[in-house]
Amino acid sequence: MENTISTQERKKKPRLMRLLLALFVSLVILFIAAIFILKTFGKEMPSPLKNFTSQIPFLSSSTSNAVNKVAEQGQSSIYDLKGQLKDKEIQIAQQEAKINEYEEANKKIQLEKETLQKQIEELSVNPKEEKKIVQDIIKVYETISPKAAAPIIEKMDEQQALQILSNIRPEVLARILEKMQPEAAATYTEKLNQNNNN
Repeated sequence: MENTISTQERKKKPRLMRLLLALFVSLVILFIAAIFILKTFGKEMPSPLKNFTSQIPFLSSSTSNAVNKVAEQGQSSIYDLKGQLKDKEIQIAQQEAKINEYEEANKKIQLEKETLQKQIEELSVNPKEEKKIVQDIIKVYETISPKAAAPIIEKMDEQQALQILSNIRPEVLARILEKMQPEAAATYTEKLNQNNNN
């Protein structure tokens, strides 16, 4: 019987030891967690507790200083990134302003282009109307006296004069050339001859 009692006592001792060990480990973990939380949030600890924690490697002030340095570096990185972001936003706003200016300038150019196109269309004469106008002018020069027509044609642009002279009836052309200055008559005769040969 003595043997059974000692076996039972032996079984109780390890259970008790395990229970005490678990309780001790739990308290130590809770204590360390409380100290870590206090240090992280920058709370002051009583001096005996400070002395005790300075001996624990991961709770020492050097570790706390390292954590603080990492936090400061992170904070400065955040400020740097915010500054860079603000600079980029300013650059984007400037680029958008330039784009808006270019778009406005482009709109003005398009309006000017459309206005000029309309003016060109209004000023341009279709070929049938132009031919009719030239025919009307030729009829006028055929009806007025050669003495009056010769000085007018001499003062005209050469291309216009050649266009009129090349379409006038030959007998009227001969009388107009006869009333021109000899140099002008020779020039127009030569150019009319070249046009007829081409």
